[in-house]
Amino acid sequence: MQKTHAKLMAKSHIYASWHRHSRHGFYHFVLVAIFGMFVATGLLLQAADPALSNEQPVLRAGQKTVKAQQDLHQLTTELLGAVKNYHGAGESGKSLAAQVLVERAKLRREKMLAAAQSDPAGFLSAALPDDLIAKLPSEIQPFMEHDEQISGELENIYEEYFTEGRARQRIYVTDKNSGKKYELNFASGRLDLNSGSVVKAKGRVLSDQMVLEQAGGAAVQTVSVAAASVSGDQKAIVILMNFADNSSQPWTPAQVYDAVFGGANSANRYYQDTSNGSVSFSGNVVGWYTLPNSSATCDNYNWASAADAAATQAGVVLSNYSRRVYVFPRVYACSWAGLGTVGGSPSKAWISGYGNDPRIYQHELGHNLTSRHASSLACGSKQIDASANCTFSEYGDNYDTMGYWNSFQWNAPQKTVTGWVGSANVKAVTSNGTYSLGYLESSGGALPQALKILKPDTGEYYYFGYRQPKGFDAGLPAGIIRGAQIFLWDGSMQTKLLDATPGNGFADASLMDGMSFSDPTNGITVTQVSHDASQVILNVVFAGVQCAPKAPLVTISPSSQTAGSGSSLKYSVIVSNVDSSACVPASFSLTGSLPAGFAGSFSSSTLTLSPGSQGVVYYTVTSPVGQADGSYPFSVSTADASEPAHTALASATFLVYTDTGAPSVSITSPADGSVIGNTVSVAVSASDSAGVAKVEIYVDGALKTTLASVPYTYRLNSRKLARGAHVIKAIAYDKSGNSASAAITVYK
Repeated sequence: MQKTHAKLMAKSHIYASWHRHSRHGFYHFVLVAIFGMFVATGLLLQAADPALSNEQPVLRAGQKTVKAQQDLHQLTTELLGAVKNYHGAGESGKSLAAQVLVERAKLRREKMLAAAQSDPAGFLSAALPDDLIAKLPSEIQPFMEHDEQISGELENIYEEYFTEGRARQRIYVTDKNSGKKYELNFASGRLDLNSGSVVKAKGRVLSDQMVLEQAGGAAVQTVSVAAASVSGDQKAIVILMNFADNSSQPWTPAQVYDAVFGGANSANRYYQDTSNGSVSFSGNVVGWYTLPNSSATCDNYNWASAADAAATQAGVVLSNYSRRVYVFPRVYACSWAGLGTVGGSPSKAWISGYGNDPRIYQHELGHNLTSRHASSLACGSKQIDASANCTFSEYGDNYDTMGYWNSFQWNAPQKTVTGWVGSANVKAVTSNGTYSLGYLESSGGALPQALKILKPDTGEYYYFGYRQPKGFDAGLPAGIIRGAQIFLWDGSMQTKLLDATPGNGFADASLMDGMSFSDPTNGITVTQVSHDASQVILNVVFAGVQCAPKAPLVTISPSSQTAGSGSSLKYSVIVSNVDSSACVPASFSLTGSLPAGFAGSFSSSTLTLSPGSQGVVYYTVTSPVGQADGSYPFSVSTADASEPAHTALASATFLVYTDTGAPSVSITSPADGSVIGNTVSVAVSASDSAGVAKVEIYVDGALKTTLASVPYTYRLNSRKLARGAHVIKAIAYDKSGNSASAAITVYK
């Protein structure tokens, strides 16, 4: 403390002036006292008011989501009101009404785009169906969502926010027909394919955002899966780049080369070690290249294209490299530390501000080798529990470089998917017995290096691995190397490290001799018998699956429909019983929660479903007569008198819209004021966003024909017409019953 004070006195004029003031001690005391009172007051308020507790940030986040959804429905209601005003405005007010309408549509579009990424389910709930959008004025059509189907190559990329303990997975698909790139957002589930896979996707599109009901089923179909390249020497090019507004060069090419290829802790040495010699990295570091781009906004894809062009101009043959890494000074517009594609040809990674740190290259190149994150699952005082009772941490496995900021080897399940632990060294355990497990850092041998046991209630697997302090694992803590690590893994997403000794962190997460891991729901008990430097011995006992009740899955289809006030709409409510197989059939009662004045009725108010089965009931919702146009969300909830866990809720929207926009109509032939002969062809042009139902043609007030489809033409025999003026009139009706007319005068 004294050394720090001396340095500040020497280097900081403000600090020195403050401490040389004759009464600085008194002022210092006053400031500390005020600060202490502030802290004490805050603690007292927190103790007195539960709203200020540590749980509040989560609550506020949930409230924020609900508020955002309410805002979307309100904006939609305001938009439909603006449409009504636009249709009702006279010629003098049409321009102003159109301006208000467009501004309202733009604001709604902005909020909908934000919801597409942050709350896809909320987006779908507030989205307007295509049949309603077709009825809206042409001025706002460019700002509205629509159904679209695309097909093309997928890119799976992770954004790393290490300091916040979170990551963001982003899925893009480039449509092969239009060449447009869309980001896919899912209301339920996650899609996790390697970059380069080909999919077909169908959802609601707004700008470059596509929102889908789920990450599978009819919404997404996998055409082909890209293979992973996880063996052999990986040719990598590292491109150092800076910007027109920031030409700093914080690291030399030699420093970056040392972090990626040459140093003792380099990514190359790390992967040689963790793969037992199966993978290495070689290549070059090129640059610095100053791009013509600005760093004021985060534009990593365009930066990569500009960097590729600069490298090519400098003579680099990029096709020689299957891995591309773009490194640049810290750009604060990019809040992430790094990005990495999951596979890809070529794979790509971006490093912002950590150019000489081997750990970030180890992590992002791990994604390029198709690894996902090494996460953790903490279940309070239990070793395992229902996922709703556990806390998931994205980077929670601190003993794997795909977790938080370390250089430890990959864990057991990750090594199995790459083949670094071969299938012959993975033991699927299905019966009671005692099993030996070799340590993970070896190149394999007679003993398996991973045991896996099915977790029947979720379809995941428990993986058991054994670590020893060798190579890059030399620094593992004693609580990890004392016995078997336990992971939960579904075969594709991130691995989840479990804590065998819950309640005191993951530094002692492994089993130790005499300790058991127990899953009472699935009747699985694994006891560690003994361990030494070469193996751990485990005893496995299966006692049979128990009943594990869970909240059902409930969806409402379609998510939104449109009708006029006083009308009824029918929705399908789909309920899935996801209890474990040992449970008895459950009876789910259904309850609707509707806006004031709306009425609803179920085709059946209860569903009895066996575990794993699905049922459908129909919910008919009726809006009040005279209800104002707008977006009216409602929900359906489930309950089971015999099981409190059987509760779930789904939402949908009833859109009230009364079309008041009249069709456009004109008589295109003959011309107004023209002289006609004995016969004349009357031609009418009519259109409406909702569709033209019919066109009537009158001559001097008498109906001559009714036409239901184009062309709207009538051959008039004018021989019987008296000489003089005659009025030809056309009336067009749209499918909502609105009408408009046009008339001309002709002479015979």
